[in-house]
Amino acid sequence: MRNLNSKALKDELGDLRSFRVGKVRIIYQMNGSTVEIVTVGPRKIIYQETHRLLIREK
Repeated sequence: MRNLNSKALKDELGDLRSFRVGKVRIIYQMNGSTVEIVTVGPRKIIYQETHRLLIREK
């Protein structure tokens, strides 16, 4: 499957992927054939917010 707007994230978010929809990003994780949406938000802040959320869950 070809993902034109999807990219693997790096560093602390390395297990996640990002899908671009205009100025919004959908951060998700693949679990086998299941897609788990982690966060959705504007590109400007979504990566920092996702990182903060993951730290809070630990």
